[in-house]
Amino acid sequence: MKKSILFLIVLLVNISVFAQTMPQGADPALWARALKLHRSAIIVDGHNDISSPMYDEDFDLATNSIGKLHRDGDPFHTDLNRFKASGITGEFFS
Repeated sequence: MKKSILFLIVLLVNISVFAQTMPQGADPALWARALKLHRSAIIVDGHNDISSPMYDEDFDLATNSIGKLHRDGDPFHTDLNRFKASGITGEFFS
């Protein structure tokens, strides 16, 4: 039983990196515990290619990237506001 609860918490923590809102049908108490665990953990993104667009496309990491597109049409997924909201505590740029 404890292993399945731990698995659920780890799963919810990983999901919370991408969406900070509680999914429909989720247990609010378990969701709150998972977010608390996520906020207390060291979260490191091991690979981020944003340094190339910062140089090649004059992208400013401090600006909100929602709705902005790379030259090839793909959306940006990185900016400082998103880092703060996701709880990332470490980042490796490539």
